Amino acid sequence: MQKSVELNRAVEAAGRLLDQNSIKLANRKVILDLLLQERILTKQEISERTGFSFPTVSNSINSLLQQGLAREAGTADSTGGRKPKLIEFNPNSRFAFGVTIQGQGIRVVRTNIDMQIVDDLEVPMRRGSSAAALIETICSSVSDMICRSGTSIQNFLGIGVAVSGYVNRKAIMIEAASNLGLKNVSLASLADRTGLAVYIENEANAAALAEQRLGIAQGMSNLIYISITEGVGSGMIIDGRLYMGAHNRAGELGHHTVVPGGRICSCGKRGCWERYVAEDVLLNDYRSVTGNDGVGLEEFFADLSEQHPQAAELWERYVSYLVTGLHNIVAIYDPHYVVIGGNIAEYPQYLLPALMKGVFGASSYYQHEDTYILVSELNKDAFILGAAFLPMGTLHARLG
Repeated sequence: MQKSVELNRAVEAAGRLLDQNSIKLANRKVILDLLLQERILTKQEISERTGFSFPTVSNSINSLLQQGLAREAGTADSTGGRKPKLIEFNPNSRFAFGVTIQGQGIRVVRTNIDMQIVDDLEVPMRRGSSAAALIETICSSVSDMICRSGTSIQNFLGIGVAVSGYVNRKAIMIEAASNLGLKNVSLASLADRTGLAVYIENEANAAALAEQRLGIAQGMSNLIYISITEGVGSGMIIDGRLYMGAHNRAGELGHHTVVPGGRICSCGKRGCWERYVAEDVLLNDYRSVTGNDGVGLEEFFADLSEQHPQAAELWERYVSYLVTGLHNIVAIYDPHYVVIGGNIAEYPQYLLPALMKGVFGASSYYQHEDTYILVSELNKDAFILGAAFLPMGTLHARLG
């Protein structure tokens, strides 16, 4: 009987301790979020803003100072008595790695909590490279960046990888990336090799997250990001959350049919939108009609600005296909924003007027005030910032 009573008391004591620790952790999360938003405050201001007692704020701030997430930043003006100390959020206390695997190679960046890129490395890589080569390149890049950072590995939250195609987030695997010649490539061993947590996402999904959290569509709860590169990818934010679909394959808008029985696509179908509006398609078509195999987007738009007939004719045809796909997307999803990224988004003066006129000009159902078609302000960084954002979700979990 005595042992049973003692056991119950021990369980109750453990429960009270767990509840107290949970409350302390929740308080620190609230205060950290407030500092992240306001950047610099006094303890008294934090107490007033959160409703927490001054001792509670002091204890939480001391913990954040010990972890390096906050730092003292001088004193504020006195309102009577001792000048209060200013407490400042420290964005360089934790870091994350972002990795993109694209046709031209691998890019690795290190970002701080403010998602500022503080280190950047690009490594050429052949299409269809082996898993071993990919992993070795990423590992060596991450290792070099940790050494250059001068900070402990404990201050790194993880590695986020963004790649075009289908990914298995749980298994950390590239299931199929046809434009890269990759299939069933596991990146799970990155965690063992680097000692860091690893996350993987489709690159257009990652870019959609970046645009919503950091880019031109901040705060929008419904948006579609469309990546126009060597292929066409897309990511969808619905009701503020990334929409994955029943089998985690939602967002392959580049593979909806715009020309039945049309051009063969890498996915095996014919007439996919990607086969008419990808960057490579536009350039290859222009190279074919001009006989200039070295022409790039800059040269194409220079010719278009000078009203070269071949460039103008091809651009009109290209825009018509782009408009067809966008009209379908707006009609089906009714998003607040459609954000277009990729190299072609660097020419908004040609792109946006044509798209707005084409998508909304002849529609009696939609007005351009309903859905804004915009170009990415993050440009080529959208994919990799979205990748680096994936580990940032673990920041709060590390406050304990």
